[in-house]
Amino acid sequence: MNSIAFIPGIRQEDLAYIIKHFSIADISELKKLARDKKIRKLKGFNSKTEMALLRGIQLLESKPVSLPIGIAFDFAAILINELRAWPQICQVLLVGELRRGVEEVRSIELLVQAHFEEIIEVINEIPLVFFNKLEDAKIKLSTPLGIPLYIHFSSIKSWGTSSIITTGSPKHLRALSCSTEYLPEFPEENEVYKNLGLPWIPPEIRETGFEVQFAQGNLIPKLIDLKAIEGDLHLHSKWSDGSNTIEEIIKKGIKLGYEYIAITDHSQSLTIAGGLKTHDLIRQILEIGNLQLRFPQIRILKGAEVDILPDGSLDFTDDILEKLDIVIASVHSHFHMKEVEMTKRITTALKHPLVKILAHPTGRVLGKRPGYNVDIKEVIKTATSYNKILEINASPDRLDLRDEHLQYAKTKSVKIAINTDAHHIDRMHDMYFGVQTAKRGWQTSEDIVNSWCYEKLKQYLSNI
Repeated sequence: MNSIAFIPGIRQEDLAYIIKHFSIADISELKKLARDKKIRKLKGFNSKTEMALLRGIQLLESKPVSLPIGIAFDFAAILINELRAWPQICQVLLVGELRRGVEEVRSIELLVQAHFEEIIEVINEIPLVFFNKLEDAKIKLSTPLGIPLYIHFSSIKSWGTSSIITTGSPKHLRALSCSTEYLPEFPEENEVYKNLGLPWIPPEIRETGFEVQFAQGNLIPKLIDLKAIEGDLHLHSKWSDGSNTIEEIIKKGIKLGYEYIAITDHSQSLTIAGGLKTHDLIRQILEIGNLQLRFPQIRILKGAEVDILPDGSLDFTDDILEKLDIVIASVHSHFHMKEVEMTKRITTALKHPLVKILAHPTGRVLGKRPGYNVDIKEVIKTATSYNKILEINASPDRLDLRDEHLQYAKTKSVKIAINTDAHHIDRMHDMYFGVQTAKRGWQTSEDIVNSWCYEKLKQYLSNI
Protein backbone atom coordinates (compact mmCIF):
# COMPACT_ATOMS: atom_id res chain seq x y z
CA MET A 1 0.00 0.00 0.00
CA ASN A 2 1.49 3.37 -0.97
CA SER A 3 1.12 6.84 0.54
CA ILE A 4 -1.93 7.70 -1.58
CA ALA A 5 -3.86 5.86 1.13
CA PHE A 6 -3.14 8.80 3.46
CA ILE A 7 -3.18 12.50 2.58
CA PRO A 8 -2.88 14.95 5.51
CA GLY A 9 -5.99 17.05 6.04
CA ILE A 10 -8.37 14.73 4.15
CA ARG A 11 -10.78 12.31 5.80
CA GLN A 12 -9.94 8.71 5.02
CA GLU A 13 -13.43 7.92 3.74
CA ASP A 14 -13.37 10.95 1.42
CA LEU A 15 -9.97 10.01 0.05
CA ALA A 16 -11.06 6.41 -0.52
CA TYR A 17 -14.16 7.58 -2.38
CA ILE A 18 -12.15 9.88 -4.67
CA ILE A 19 -9.60 7.15 -5.41
CA LYS A 20 -12.33 4.64 -6.23
CA HIS A 21 -14.44 7.04 -8.31
CA PHE A 22 -11.56 8.15 -10.53
CA SER A 23 -9.62 4.85 -10.40
CA ILE A 24 -6.49 6.71 -9.29
CA ALA A 25 -3.21 4.81 -9.29
CA ASP A 26 -0.80 7.35 -7.78
CA ILE A 27 -0.46 10.76 -6.19
CA SER A 28 0.44 12.52 -9.45
CA GLU A 29 -2.98 11.61 -10.84
CA LEU A 30 -4.68 12.86 -7.68
CA LYS A 31 -2.77 16.12 -7.88
CA LYS A 32 -3.78 16.63 -11.52
CA LEU A 33 -7.46 16.01 -10.73
CA ALA A 34 -7.34 18.62 -7.96
CA ARG A 35 -5.53 21.16 -10.16
CA ASP A 36 -7.97 20.57 -13.00
CA LYS A 37 -10.86 21.28 -10.60
CA LYS A 38 -12.57 17.94 -11.26
CA ILE A 39 -12.99 16.79 -7.65
CA ARG A 40 -15.33 19.65 -6.80
CA LYS A 41 -17.83 18.20 -9.30
CA LEU A 42 -18.42 15.20 -7.03
CA LYS A 43 -21.42 15.42 -4.72
CA GLY A 44 -20.36 16.56 -1.26
CA PHE A 45 -17.02 18.01 -2.38
CA ASN A 46 -15.96 21.54 -3.26
CA SER A 47 -12.97 23.76 -3.97
CA LYS A 48 -11.88 23.50 -0.33
CA THR A 49 -11.46 19.74 -0.78
CA GLU A 50 -9.16 20.33 -3.75
CA MET A 51 -7.14 22.93 -1.87
CA ALA A 52 -6.80 20.60 1.12
CA LEU A 53 -5.63 17.79 -1.15
CA LEU A 54 -3.00 19.97 -2.80
CA ARG A 55 -1.77 21.23 0.59
CA GLY A 56 -1.59 17.68 1.91
CA ILE A 57 0.30 16.44 -1.12
CA GLN A 58 2.70 19.38 -0.89
CA LEU A 59 3.34 18.49 2.74
CA LEU A 60 4.09 14.87 1.87
CA GLU A 61 6.49 15.94 -0.86
CA SER A 62 8.31 18.43 1.38
CA LYS A 63 9.31 15.75 3.95
CA PRO A 64 9.16 18.08 7.00
CA VAL A 65 11.14 17.46 10.19
CA SER A 66 8.04 18.11 12.32
CA LEU A 67 4.27 18.04 11.81
CA PRO A 68 1.24 19.67 13.43
CA ILE A 69 -0.19 17.30 16.01
CA GLY A 70 -3.46 16.72 14.17
CA ILE A 71 -1.80 15.29 11.06
CA ALA A 72 0.47 13.00 13.06
CA PHE A 73 -2.43 11.94 15.30
CA ASP A 74 -4.63 10.98 12.34
CA PHE A 75 -1.82 8.90 10.87
CA ALA A 76 -1.11 7.25 14.23
CA ALA A 77 -4.80 6.35 14.59
CA ILE A 78 -4.64 4.36 11.35
CA LEU A 79 -1.57 2.48 12.56
CA ILE A 80 -3.09 1.76 15.97
CA ASN A 81 -6.20 0.26 14.36
CA GLU A 82 -4.02 -1.92 12.15
CA LEU A 83 -1.89 -3.13 15.07
CA ARG A 84 -4.88 -3.90 17.27
CA ALA A 85 -6.16 -6.26 14.61
CA TRP A 86 -3.18 -8.58 15.13
CA PRO A 87 -3.68 -11.28 17.80
CA GLN A 88 0.05 -11.19 18.66
CA ILE A 89 -0.37 -7.64 20.01
CA CYS A 90 -2.27 -7.35 23.29
CA GLN A 91 -2.14 -3.59 23.87
CA VAL A 92 -1.19 -0.47 21.91
CA LEU A 93 -0.63 2.93 23.51
CA LEU A 94 0.15 6.27 21.88
CA VAL A 95 3.23 7.64 23.65
CA GLY A 96 5.92 10.26 23.16
CA GLU A 97 5.10 13.80 22.06
CA LEU A 98 1.65 12.88 20.78
CA ARG A 99 0.54 11.59 24.18
CA ARG A 100 1.93 14.72 25.82
CA GLY A 101 -0.02 16.91 23.39
CA VAL A 102 3.02 18.67 21.91
CA GLU A 103 1.69 20.97 19.19
CA GLU A 104 4.27 20.04 16.54
CA VAL A 105 5.80 16.58 16.76
CA ARG A 106 9.08 15.22 15.42
CA SER A 107 8.09 11.56 15.56
CA ILE A 108 5.20 9.18 16.12
CA GLU A 109 5.73 6.72 18.97
CA LEU A 110 3.71 3.67 19.92
CA LEU A 111 4.12 1.25 22.81
CA VAL A 112 2.93 -2.30 22.19
CA GLN A 113 2.52 -5.23 24.51
CA ALA A 114 4.17 -8.04 22.61
CA HIS A 115 7.43 -9.90 22.29
CA PHE A 116 10.07 -8.46 20.02
CA GLU A 117 9.89 -11.45 17.68
CA GLU A 118 6.13 -10.98 17.31
CA ILE A 119 6.56 -7.31 16.40
CA ILE A 120 9.06 -8.18 13.69
CA GLU A 121 6.57 -10.69 12.33
CA VAL A 122 3.91 -8.06 11.64
CA ILE A 123 6.14 -5.14 10.56
CA ASN A 124 5.93 -5.94 6.87
CA GLU A 125 2.15 -6.14 7.08
CA ILE A 126 1.66 -2.66 8.55
CA PRO A 127 0.45 -0.30 5.80
CA LEU A 128 2.11 3.02 4.97
CA VAL A 129 5.36 2.32 6.88
CA PHE A 130 8.67 0.69 6.02
CA PHE A 131 11.26 -0.92 8.26
CA ASN A 132 14.26 1.33 8.80
CA LYS A 133 16.37 -0.10 11.58
CA LEU A 134 16.41 -1.66 15.01
CA GLU A 135 17.45 0.76 17.74
CA ASP A 136 17.84 0.34 21.48
CA ALA A 137 14.59 -1.29 22.72
CA LYS A 138 12.61 0.01 19.76
CA ILE A 139 12.08 -0.34 16.04
CA LYS A 140 12.37 2.67 13.75
CA LEU A 141 10.20 2.83 10.65
CA SER A 142 9.92 5.34 7.83
CA THR A 143 6.58 6.98 7.02
CA PRO A 144 5.33 8.96 4.00
CA LEU A 145 4.96 11.96 6.31
CA GLY A 146 8.71 12.43 6.56
CA ILE A 147 8.86 11.99 10.33
CA PRO A 148 9.80 8.57 11.76
CA LEU A 149 7.64 6.04 13.56
CA TYR A 150 9.07 4.31 16.64
CA ILE A 151 7.52 1.13 17.99
CA HIS A 152 8.54 0.31 21.56
CA PHE A 153 7.71 -3.07 23.05
CA SER A 154 6.92 -4.12 26.61
CA SER A 155 5.64 -7.02 28.66
CA ILE A 156 2.51 -6.72 30.78
CA LYS A 157 4.68 -6.87 33.91
CA SER A 158 6.55 -3.68 32.98
CA TRP A 159 3.78 -1.92 31.01
CA GLY A 160 3.37 0.96 33.46
CA THR A 161 7.11 1.55 33.69
CA SER A 162 7.54 1.39 29.92
CA SER A 163 4.69 3.83 29.30
CA ILE A 164 6.30 6.39 31.64
CA ILE A 165 9.70 6.00 29.99
CA THR A 166 8.31 6.31 26.46
CA THR A 167 5.89 9.15 27.26
CA GLY A 168 7.89 11.55 29.44
CA SER A 169 10.29 14.14 28.07
CA PRO A 170 13.99 13.71 28.94
CA LYS A 171 13.61 16.51 31.51
CA HIS A 172 10.69 14.73 33.16
CA LEU A 173 12.58 11.46 33.36
CA ARG A 174 15.69 13.13 34.80
CA ALA A 175 13.54 14.89 37.38
CA LEU A 176 12.24 11.56 38.63
CA SER A 177 15.68 11.30 40.28
CA CYS A 178 16.12 7.76 39.20
CA SER A 179 17.79 6.31 36.16
CA THR A 180 15.09 4.91 33.91
CA GLU A 181 17.25 1.84 33.40
CA TYR A 182 16.66 0.94 37.04
CA LEU A 183 13.04 1.96 37.46
CA PRO A 184 11.22 -0.95 39.09
CA GLU A 185 8.84 -2.84 36.84
CA PHE A 186 5.14 -2.27 37.44
CA PRO A 187 2.12 -2.96 35.22
CA GLU A 188 0.44 0.38 36.08
CA GLU A 189 1.82 3.91 35.87
CA ASN A 190 0.40 4.98 39.21
CA GLU A 191 2.31 2.15 40.90
CA VAL A 192 5.59 3.47 39.47
CA TYR A 193 4.94 6.99 40.69
CA LYS A 194 3.75 5.70 44.07
CA ASN A 195 6.99 3.72 44.41
CA LEU A 196 8.85 7.00 43.88
CA GLY A 197 6.73 8.71 46.55
CA LEU A 198 4.71 10.69 44.00
CA PRO A 199 1.09 10.95 42.89
CA TRP A 200 0.29 10.03 39.29
CA ILE A 201 1.32 12.86 36.94
CA PRO A 202 -0.86 13.56 33.87
CA PRO A 203 1.00 12.83 30.59
CA GLU A 204 0.45 16.33 29.19
CA ILE A 205 2.57 17.97 31.89
CA ARG A 206 5.44 15.45 31.89
CA GLU A 207 7.51 18.07 30.13
CA THR A 208 9.80 20.46 32.00
CA GLY A 209 10.71 18.55 35.17
CA PHE A 210 9.16 21.18 37.41
CA GLU A 211 5.97 19.10 37.50
CA VAL A 212 7.87 16.54 39.58
CA GLN A 213 8.68 19.19 42.18
CA PHE A 214 5.00 20.17 42.27
CA ALA A 215 4.04 16.51 42.65
CA GLN A 216 6.45 16.14 45.57
CA GLY A 217 4.55 18.93 47.31
CA ASN A 218 1.19 17.47 46.24
CA LEU A 219 0.56 20.73 44.36
CA ILE A 220 -0.69 19.42 41.02
CA PRO A 221 -4.39 20.36 40.72
CA LYS A 222 -7.03 18.14 39.13
CA LEU A 223 -6.67 19.19 35.50
CA ILE A 224 -9.56 19.63 33.08
CA ASP A 225 -10.81 16.43 31.46
CA LEU A 226 -12.63 15.89 28.16
CA LYS A 227 -15.57 14.38 30.03
CA ALA A 228 -16.04 17.67 31.86
CA ILE A 229 -16.80 19.65 28.69
CA GLU A 230 -20.46 20.73 28.60
CA GLY A 231 -20.54 22.61 25.30
CA ASP A 232 -18.81 24.26 22.37
CA LEU A 233 -19.04 28.04 22.01
CA HIS A 234 -17.50 28.56 18.55
CA LEU A 235 -19.14 26.73 15.63
CA HIS A 236 -19.75 27.58 11.97
CA SER A 237 -22.70 26.54 9.82
CA LYS A 238 -23.65 26.73 6.14
CA TRP A 239 -24.79 30.27 6.80
CA SER A 240 -21.14 31.29 6.35
CA ASP A 241 -18.33 28.89 5.45
CA GLY A 242 -19.38 25.80 7.40
CA SER A 243 -20.37 22.49 5.80
CA ASN A 244 -23.43 21.65 7.91
CA THR A 245 -26.83 23.07 8.68
CA ILE A 246 -27.53 24.41 12.15
CA GLU A 247 -29.85 21.46 12.74
CA GLU A 248 -27.05 19.01 11.91
CA ILE A 249 -24.75 20.83 14.34
CA ILE A 250 -27.43 20.69 17.04
CA LYS A 251 -27.87 16.94 16.57
CA LYS A 252 -24.12 16.44 16.77
CA GLY A 253 -24.01 18.46 19.98
CA ILE A 254 -26.76 16.28 21.45
CA LYS A 255 -24.87 13.14 20.39
CA LEU A 256 -21.76 14.45 22.16
CA GLY A 257 -23.82 14.91 25.32
CA TYR A 258 -23.46 18.69 25.38
CA GLU A 259 -25.73 20.88 27.45
CA TYR A 260 -25.26 23.82 25.08
CA ILE A 261 -23.67 24.98 21.84
CA ALA A 262 -23.22 28.39 20.21
CA ILE A 263 -23.65 29.13 16.51
CA THR A 264 -21.06 31.77 15.66
CA ASP A 265 -20.82 32.36 11.93
CA HIS A 266 -18.53 34.98 10.43
CA SER A 267 -19.45 38.66 10.21
CA GLN A 268 -19.94 40.73 7.08
CA SER A 269 -16.43 42.00 6.31
CA LEU A 270 -15.04 38.46 5.93
CA THR A 271 -16.54 38.02 2.48
CA ILE A 272 -14.10 35.24 1.56
CA ALA A 273 -15.72 33.11 4.29
CA GLY A 274 -19.29 34.07 3.38
CA GLY A 275 -19.63 36.51 6.25
CA LEU A 276 -23.23 37.31 7.18
CA LYS A 277 -24.75 40.68 6.39
CA THR A 278 -26.90 42.25 9.07
CA HIS A 279 -30.17 41.03 7.54
CA ASP A 280 -28.73 37.49 7.26
CA LEU A 281 -27.80 37.47 10.95
CA ILE A 282 -31.34 38.57 11.87
CA ARG A 283 -32.75 35.72 9.79
CA GLN A 284 -30.35 33.28 11.44
CA ILE A 285 -31.38 34.46 14.90
CA LEU A 286 -35.01 33.66 13.99
CA GLU A 287 -34.04 30.21 12.69
CA ILE A 288 -32.16 29.42 15.90
CA GLY A 289 -35.20 30.47 17.92
CA ASN A 290 -37.38 28.05 15.97
CA LEU A 291 -34.83 25.24 16.28
CA GLN A 292 -34.62 25.82 20.03
CA LEU A 293 -38.33 24.99 20.26
CA ARG A 294 -37.70 21.73 18.37
CA PHE A 295 -34.65 20.74 20.42
CA PRO A 296 -35.34 21.76 24.05
CA GLN A 297 -32.82 19.20 25.34
CA ILE A 298 -29.89 21.44 24.37
CA ARG A 299 -29.40 25.18 24.69
CA ILE A 300 -28.57 26.89 21.40
CA LEU A 301 -26.83 30.21 21.92
CA LYS A 302 -27.21 32.85 19.21
CA GLY A 303 -23.77 34.22 18.44
CA ALA A 304 -21.35 35.56 15.87
CA GLU A 305 -17.62 35.57 15.28
CA VAL A 306 -17.21 39.27 14.69
CA ASP A 307 -14.16 40.66 12.94
CA ILE A 308 -12.02 43.15 14.79
CA LEU A 309 -11.40 45.92 12.28
CA PRO A 310 -7.96 47.59 12.06
CA ASP A 311 -8.95 50.41 14.42
CA GLY A 312 -10.29 48.00 17.04
CA SER A 313 -13.95 48.56 16.24
CA LEU A 314 -16.30 45.66 15.53
CA ASP A 315 -17.86 44.48 12.29
CA PHE A 316 -21.48 44.82 13.48
CA THR A 317 -23.14 47.76 15.17
CA ASP A 318 -24.09 47.55 18.84
CA ASP A 319 -27.83 47.38 18.14
CA ILE A 320 -27.21 44.11 16.24
CA LEU A 321 -24.72 42.67 18.75
CA GLU A 322 -27.21 43.26 21.57
CA LYS A 323 -29.50 40.67 19.97
CA LEU A 324 -26.89 37.93 20.48
CA ASP A 325 -26.24 35.66 23.47
CA ILE A 326 -22.52 35.56 22.78
CA VAL A 327 -20.14 37.75 20.80
CA ILE A 328 -16.75 36.34 19.82
CA ALA A 329 -14.23 38.86 18.51
CA SER A 330 -11.31 37.85 16.28
CA VAL A 331 -8.70 39.11 13.82
CA HIS A 332 -8.86 37.87 10.23
CA SER A 333 -7.12 40.64 8.30
CA HIS A 334 -4.22 43.12 8.33
CA PHE A 335 -1.91 40.57 9.97
CA HIS A 336 1.22 42.62 9.37
CA MET A 337 0.46 45.51 11.71
CA LYS A 338 3.20 46.54 14.14
CA GLU A 339 3.03 44.98 17.58
CA VAL A 340 1.93 48.18 19.32
CA GLU A 341 -0.83 48.73 16.76
CA MET A 342 -2.05 45.12 16.79
CA THR A 343 -2.06 45.02 20.59
CA LYS A 344 -4.08 48.23 20.74
CA ARG A 345 -6.46 46.87 18.09
CA ILE A 346 -7.17 43.71 20.08
CA THR A 347 -7.32 45.27 23.54
CA THR A 348 -9.69 47.96 22.24
CA ALA A 349 -12.06 45.24 21.04
CA LEU A 350 -11.72 43.37 24.34
CA LYS A 351 -12.82 46.47 26.20
CA HIS A 352 -16.07 46.61 24.21
CA PRO A 353 -18.89 45.85 26.67
CA LEU A 354 -20.63 43.36 24.34
CA VAL A 355 -17.58 41.22 23.54
CA LYS A 356 -17.46 38.03 25.61
CA ILE A 357 -14.64 35.95 24.06
CA LEU A 358 -11.46 36.65 22.10
CA ALA A 359 -10.95 33.85 19.55
CA HIS A 360 -7.54 32.40 18.52
CA PRO A 361 -5.77 35.33 20.22
CA THR A 362 -2.37 35.17 18.45
CA GLY A 363 -3.65 34.19 15.00
CA ARG A 364 -1.11 31.46 14.37
CA VAL A 365 -1.69 28.53 12.03
CA LEU A 366 0.69 25.66 12.67
CA GLY A 367 2.97 24.94 9.74
CA LYS A 368 1.66 27.97 7.83
CA ARG A 369 2.14 31.19 9.78
CA PRO A 370 3.57 32.07 13.20
CA GLY A 371 0.85 34.54 14.13
CA TYR A 372 0.76 38.30 14.15
CA ASN A 373 2.91 40.55 16.29
CA VAL A 374 1.02 41.11 19.51
CA ASP A 375 1.91 41.60 23.16
CA ILE A 376 -0.04 38.61 24.42
CA LYS A 377 0.72 39.44 28.05
CA GLU A 378 -0.93 42.84 27.57
CA VAL A 379 -3.93 41.12 26.00
CA ILE A 380 -4.15 38.77 28.97
CA LYS A 381 -3.91 41.69 31.41
CA THR A 382 -6.75 43.45 29.56
CA ALA A 383 -8.85 40.29 29.73
CA THR A 384 -8.25 40.26 33.48
CA SER A 385 -9.21 43.90 33.92
CA TYR A 386 -12.40 43.58 31.87
CA ASN A 387 -13.32 40.07 32.99
CA LYS A 388 -13.24 38.70 29.42
CA ILE A 389 -12.78 35.11 28.25
CA LEU A 390 -9.86 33.99 26.09
CA GLU A 391 -10.14 31.04 23.75
CA ILE A 392 -8.12 27.90 23.27
CA ASN A 393 -8.92 27.23 19.63
CA ALA A 394 -8.95 23.44 19.64
CA SER A 395 -8.39 23.07 15.91
CA PRO A 396 -5.13 21.08 15.68
CA ASP A 397 -4.09 23.61 13.03
CA ARG A 398 -4.16 26.38 15.64
CA LEU A 399 -4.06 25.36 19.34
CA ASP A 400 -4.16 29.04 20.17
CA LEU A 401 -3.74 30.05 23.00
CA ARG A 402 -0.73 27.82 23.48
CA ASP A 403 0.41 26.20 26.72
CA GLU A 404 2.85 28.85 27.95
CA HIS A 405 0.28 31.62 27.39
CA LEU A 406 -2.28 29.63 29.35
CA GLN A 407 0.12 29.23 32.24
CA TYR A 408 0.55 33.00 32.34
CA ALA A 409 -3.21 33.55 31.97
CA LYS A 410 -3.77 31.29 34.98
CA THR A 411 -1.59 33.54 37.13
CA LYS A 412 -3.91 36.40 36.16
CA SER A 413 -7.10 34.39 36.88
CA VAL A 414 -8.33 34.73 33.29
CA LYS A 415 -11.19 32.42 32.32
CA ILE A 416 -10.75 30.23 29.24
CA ALA A 417 -13.12 28.68 26.70
CA ILE A 418 -12.03 25.58 24.78
CA ASN A 419 -13.73 25.86 21.39
CA THR A 420 -13.35 23.80 18.24
CA ASP A 421 -14.12 26.54 15.69
CA ALA A 422 -15.53 23.58 13.73
CA HIS A 423 -16.58 24.11 10.13
CA HIS A 424 -17.74 20.49 9.83
CA ILE A 425 -19.45 18.44 12.53
CA ASP A 426 -16.66 15.86 12.41
CA ARG A 427 -14.25 18.56 13.60
CA MET A 428 -16.26 18.98 16.80
CA HIS A 429 -14.17 16.03 18.02
CA ASP A 430 -11.14 18.34 17.93
CA MET A 431 -12.17 19.28 21.46
CA TYR A 432 -9.74 16.50 22.42
CA PHE A 433 -6.76 18.57 21.25
CA GLY A 434 -8.03 21.68 23.01
CA VAL A 435 -8.34 19.78 26.28
CA GLN A 436 -4.79 18.44 25.84
CA THR A 437 -3.53 22.00 25.39
CA ALA A 438 -5.52 23.15 28.41
CA LYS A 439 -3.88 20.44 30.50
CA ARG A 440 -0.47 21.57 29.31
CA GLY A 441 -1.49 25.02 30.52
CA TRP A 442 -2.47 23.58 33.95
CA GLN A 443 -6.14 24.49 33.51
CA THR A 444 -8.84 23.09 35.78
CA SER A 445 -12.61 22.86 35.36
CA GLU A 446 -12.96 26.07 37.32
CA ASP A 447 -10.78 27.83 34.74
CA ILE A 448 -12.71 26.51 31.70
CA VAL A 449 -16.09 28.20 31.26
CA ASN A 450 -17.52 25.57 28.90
CA SER A 451 -17.05 22.92 31.55
CA TRP A 452 -19.64 24.79 33.61
CA CYS A 453 -23.37 24.06 33.63
CA TYR A 454 -25.49 26.34 31.46
CA GLU A 455 -26.89 28.40 34.32
CA LYS A 456 -23.43 29.17 35.70
CA LEU A 457 -22.15 30.06 32.22
CA LYS A 458 -25.19 32.23 31.52
CA GLN A 459 -24.69 34.12 34.76
CA TYR A 460 -21.02 34.68 34.03
CA LEU A 461 -21.68 35.93 30.50
CA SER A 462 -24.31 38.34 31.75
CA ASN A 463 -21.82 39.88 34.17
CA ILE A 464 -19.14 40.56 31.56
